[in-house]
Amino acid sequence: MRKPYAVINKLDSIAGLQASRILSGYGIPVIGIADDPRNFCCRTNTCERVLKSETSGEGLVDTLIKLGRETGRKSALFSCSDDSVLTVSAHRERLGEYYGFVLPEHETVELLTDKVRLYEYLEGKGFPVPPTYIVRSEADARNAAGRISYPCIAKPPRLTKDWLDCFKYKAVKISNSAEFHAVSDKGLNAGMTLVVQEWIEGTDSNIYQFYYYFDRNGVPVLNHTSRKLRQWPVELGEASLVESCASDPVPRESVDIFSGLNYRGMVSLELKIDEKSGRCYIIEPDTGRPNTSVALAEASGLPMLYTMYCDALGMPLPEPTAPKPRRAKWISLTRDLIASGAYFNKGRLTFRDWADSLRGINTFAVFSLKDPVPFFADIFGLFTAAFGLQNAGRRGQPGKVPQKSPV
Repeated sequence: MRKPYAVINKLDSIAGLQASRILSGYGIPVIGIADDPRNFCCRTNTCERVLKSETSGEGLVDTLIKLGRETGRKSALFSCSDDSVLTVSAHRERLGEYYGFVLPEHETVELLTDKVRLYEYLEGKGFPVPPTYIVRSEADARNAAGRISYPCIAKPPRLTKDWLDCFKYKAVKISNSAEFHAVSDKGLNAGMTLVVQEWIEGTDSNIYQFYYYFDRNGVPVLNHTSRKLRQWPVELGEASLVESCASDPVPRESVDIFSGLNYRGMVSLELKIDEKSGRCYIIEPDTGRPNTSVALAEASGLPMLYTMYCDALGMPLPEPTAPKPRRAKWISLTRDLIASGAYFNKGRLTFRDWADSLRGINTFAVFSLKDPVPFFADIFGLFTAAFGLQNAGRRGQPGKVPQKSPV
């Protein structure tokens, strides 16, 4: 009998592409939903079809209900962006007739995806977070500027197009009081709230990610730990080279923010270890969705997505297996090439160190011998962009927030 569908929402993202490839590898038929089906990630051969639709809001709900009626059988639904997770969570009663998915209560989803509420919650519970200030007004800005240590960073409660239009990157590093006021004035004039945190000293390789899967009863059944080796942009970007870890850098119970929330489903938590004090600080979680570390976990022998597929559809979970002893490495080839150049220029990378870092790579963001077209479409897009040629759709429609794309 044919297996139920896996529906990948936000296929036009690296997380969506990897989820489609992984689930298809288990013999599961896949349908993708994308804001822009022309995006290079949607060129994958692992989807039976790709639907053009909004990937959040009422447009997504309408598309999912229509698709659910067409398939005539409950499918497993995978969301690959924060906005899509929030939409599915808010409409879980309507969508539950057609789809299986595993999420915590909606209030928990909202808490974990809103940095203002999240940091207030974590500070109240005594979890290790950097000193944090919420700037909603000029008075808040003056107070924070006089109390915070520099350097510091400013980021939004939730990444949006307006933030990217204003600041270009997902966070801004601030060196002194004058820069602080320039950034806060710019954000406040645009009607934004800013989350300002003290900078955690240390290289990008001090950043770790804990991955968890909690079954529908709230029992943690899988976990995986990885470490960034490089990212782009340097210090404040997305991972370009990551390795799995044989052991955790800090005890998991010291940063377990999820058990007390009766969490269910997939979640990851980013941490950074301070170079000077050795203390670990929580950066932020990715809630209810896979990200690039899913492929790394899979390469380490942990079936994160297949476990979620079975759990969502009420099927027996796969039997636990011991992780593979070798250390897996994940790379975004195009992003890491750019990142490596920046590290060279800053004196943080030698040619020998760079060559050594590439040993053991077995997992790729886009490149795949079995599914080669997305990689070549991505390279073609880079080439045309470098020469200023028109390349509509390579990175999605104008105005869409990038979801951890490789460049």
